[in-house]
Amino acid sequence: GEGVAGVNWKVTLVPIKVFSDSGATSTDVLVKGIEYATSLGVYVTNNSWGGGEYSEAILGAIQKAEKNNVLFVAAAGNESTDNDTGLHFPSNYPVDNIISVAAIDRSDVLSVFSNWGAKTVDVAAPGEDIYSTLPKGKYGLKSGTSMAAPHVTGALALLKSRFPDLSGKELKQKLISSTVQTSQLLGKVINGRINVANAMEKDETPPSAVTGFDVIESGVNAFSISWSPAGDDGDIGSASQYQIRLSTLPLLSEDDWLAAESPAIENMKRDGDVYRATIRDLPFNKKGYVTVRALDNVGNMGGLSESLSFALKQTETLWAEDNNTVNQWAAFGTPWAVREAGGITMISDSPAGFYANGIDKSVVSKDIDVGTSDLVLEVRQRFDLEKEFDFGFIELSLDGGLTWKEAGRVNGTSDWANQSYALKPILGTTKKFKLRLRVKSDTSVSYEGWDVDSLRLIGVKP
Repeated sequence: GEGVAGVNWKVTLVPIKVFSDSGATSTDVLVKGIEYATSLGVYVTNNSWGGGEYSEAILGAIQKAEKNNVLFVAAAGNESTDNDTGLHFPSNYPVDNIISVAAIDRSDVLSVFSNWGAKTVDVAAPGEDIYSTLPKGKYGLKSGTSMAAPHVTGALALLKSRFPDLSGKELKQKLISSTVQTSQLLGKVINGRINVANAMEKDETPPSAVTGFDVIESGVNAFSISWSPAGDDGDIGSASQYQIRLSTLPLLSEDDWLAAESPAIENMKRDGDVYRATIRDLPFNKKGYVTVRALDNVGNMGGLSESLSFALKQTETLWAEDNNTVNQWAAFGTPWAVREAGGITMISDSPAGFYANGIDKSVVSKDIDVGTSDLVLEVRQRFDLEKEFDFGFIELSLDGGLTWKEAGRVNGTSDWANQSYALKPILGTTKKFKLRLRVKSDTSVSYEGWDVDSLRLIGVKP
């Protein structure tokens, strides 16, 4: 035989060429391609492309597709970066018909090249070592979110054949609600790994509503909740997963739920008769309401829990370095230095251009003691570091610089953005520490490096 069997092997495909044989395209061509697909009345388009700048024209074409009930599946990108801070288009356009897809390997682990986003990437799908057809009648392995996106597109086409009366909005909800949440993907994508078997099952009995819901701890930029396990079919069995939403007012309807914020979540797990989860990476001093609901394996959603109010600890800046006067730094390891570019004064590991190969150099702070260990470090930074090989490390020392512990790292590419790192898990009750930024590169290629505009320690004034 010839060819391969994909997720859906009996489907009408419409190939629309928007790139030349050399890989070139333009905004005008992309817009015409999207609009042409919409005019044909297709249910879903696969978009294994991206990486350009924001375009009102492309956004408008996708919005037009949404109005015509067309789903737009988009590869999340292959830059090993967080799409919550380093925007990737078209997957990051704020249109409800877009389904952004990350890539995973055969062990459900996020692929090292894949972009992610706890608030911006919807699902994950197989995208590593995918065996398929190649030009000139050949077969071979390919990797990328461009391989993951077609798995989702094919799954949606299969769902449409099984549930022909569902709208595009309903198809998307059925797909993402039937995903499998895994520990490897928690905090990396909004939902989880797609599970077509779950989505295809005709089970119309939803789980019970969550009870025993409580806000148990609030921090500087995160808070924790707990709840009692819900049933799978009504009160029978045990629901397979849960979703959490944040809002400014209590959620009272399905429309309220769909409009609410999907936060970044970590450590969602069952402990005996209680589930616990932490909602993280929130704006400082945020307050509002949190709601949770159960899902069964096919995506049926239970009723809304009670919406509980939450309020993060009221914080302020307790320590800062804007790198204009560099008052807080004790030592610079060459090539770290202060430089100015585009009206911004920053410290940089590559003040004269690309960083060198084979370096392991740091800039170290003076002793820091702001009277509390419940701190979040906010860093305004940009970076361009060789994916998988060159890294920037944010590290703390609790013993005067003898040993160091990692608080965070950067790799890949990101434009200027504020990123936050919780320090309390490392500091514990220790209030006095040193901070260092360390760049480490291998012996091959180098890039533009790591620039840091400012740093702030945010916490509750003791």
